[in-house]
Amino acid sequence: MPRASLKAWRWAFALAACTFLIYAPSLSGDFVMDDYRNIQSNPWLASPAAWPSFFYDARTTHSLPLNASYRPLLTLSLALSGELGGFNPFWFHLADVLGHCVNTALLFWLCLELSSSAPAAAAGAALFALHPAQVESVAYIDGARPNVCSLLFCLAAFLVYRRGRRAGAAALFACALLFKETAVCFPLWLAVHDLASGPAPSPRELWRRWSPFAAVLAAYLAARRLVIGATGQEDWAGLAAYVRRIAASLSVDARVLLAAPGSMTHCRSAFAPAWPVVALVLLLAAGVVAAAIYSARRRRLEGLGLCFFLLALLPVSQLIPLYAFAADRFLYWPLAGLAVALAGFLSRRGAARAVFAAAALALWLLPGNIERQLAWQDQFRLDVDSYAAAPDDPCTSLSLSFDYFNWGMPGRVTPLLRRAVSEAPPPELRAQARDVDRLLKDKMLRFRRKAKL
Repeated sequence: MPRASLKAWRWAFALAACTFLIYAPSLSGDFVMDDYRNIQSNPWLASPAAWPSFFYDARTTHSLPLNASYRPLLTLSLALSGELGGFNPFWFHLADVLGHCVNTALLFWLCLELSSSAPAAAAGAALFALHPAQVESVAYIDGARPNVCSLLFCLAAFLVYRRGRRAGAAALFACALLFKETAVCFPLWLAVHDLASGPAPSPRELWRRWSPFAAVLAAYLAARRLVIGATGQEDWAGLAAYVRRIAASLSVDARVLLAAPGSMTHCRSAFAPAWPVVALVLLLAAGVVAAAIYSARRRRLEGLGLCFFLLALLPVSQLIPLYAFAADRFLYWPLAGLAVALAGFLSRRGAARAVFAAAALALWLLPGNIERQLAWQDQFRLDVDSYAAAPDDPCTSLSLSFDYFNWGMPGRVTPLLRRAVSEAPPPELRAQARDVDRLLKDKMLRFRRKAKL
């Protein structure tokens, strides 16, 4: 093995080992949020005879509602974790933490190949590994497994593709799609890479390179349509509502990327901000797009990374009309693009500055990362932390009110429900608040009747 290659392996192993140690607190976490529904209460996972049906039976698909996603390999991986570990959350967390470690090493290797600078590649990998927004994609099992595994297969596919093995890369891309539909942006990553990394290939050469991925994508979309039927798209009643929703989601994403993640679910992305805010957000977004295109045209690696970032943000930024709240875990893929951009920026500024940048990133990001891991230990701690970070977010008020209701503490439920409703939540959340309020009143009525008797 060449000396340079051995040194790169040592860098990759050291980064993966450090990432594992940093995320060790996540190993003691419990099931939270949708883990109860999609893992603990999912009867299909505990029945090996039903596992083949994950690929063709909508009743066994991972996520509800049934038209939301088609992720058979994700469901199969959760079933295998449950079978091997007896549905102990430790084994689920261990698999997700190890997957994040592998992604950190693969991203380092990709940045190294693109930048030819190990310190710059390490700084990019450190940004990806330690950003506090990544905690949700590692510590939250139901949110972690699809992100971690889909990116893992795509990073592996990218490295294989760069070595000219297109059939193998296409097979890895197919696996990524079956873990999470976010991988649809991967062929666009390849297109930008091919067009911005050297002389423009001929149309025939481009077709030869990209046709396997187009075939895989077409097969996936056909299977998805056949199994789950609808696409899950939302009608937002006009262009104005659509634009304002995009601005709301992008503003939440920007705040999270500045290492200030708040609640785990941001209802604010469902609200319509004022038009001056919309204009400012869209202007800043246009500036990032312009910078990415300019840098990519000049064949700079930071431009390539920014293009990766924007393409990965596309499926989760509301630009594609799919109803979803903004959440930290949606930035797992985009942060890989920012890691490439940072590696490209630092590679032209010397090894010493790259090492300093990596150390500074670790010192800046690590405290927030550990704090978020401690918050994800159990549902109540998560709800309390989220409410403290965003008390005016109806999602956090409702989540905490559910905890207090289940514990028989009506005095704490009522003010939280009032706060949630006063913030004008989306219709489905308002309906949940009404349901809890009704159940609370029924419970108090039964208590008073029992007291009279």
